[in-house]
Amino acid sequence: MRNENVELRTGRTPEPVPLPALAPDRAEPIAYMVSSLRSNKPVDGLTALDINVDVVEIIEAAKQSVASGRAVALPLPAE
Repeated sequence: MRNENVELRTGRTPEPVPLPALAPDRAEPIAYMVSSLRSNKPVDGLTALDINVDVVEIIEAAKQSVASGRAVALPLPAE
């Protein structure tokens, strides 16, 4: 991604990839989450809890890997 443009490179010539604008209610993740919670709608997409739990686990494994100099298997053991 460069300057809010995305290019697909499969050879020497990059091809632009159109990105549709997000709907106004999804353009700001925190406002979307608050709106969903207030209206009793499920929070989905990139702000969904299950996705963020996985992201935190990956980041924690990366920190452990850097500290130990070794690969860290996922899922991490429960503490």
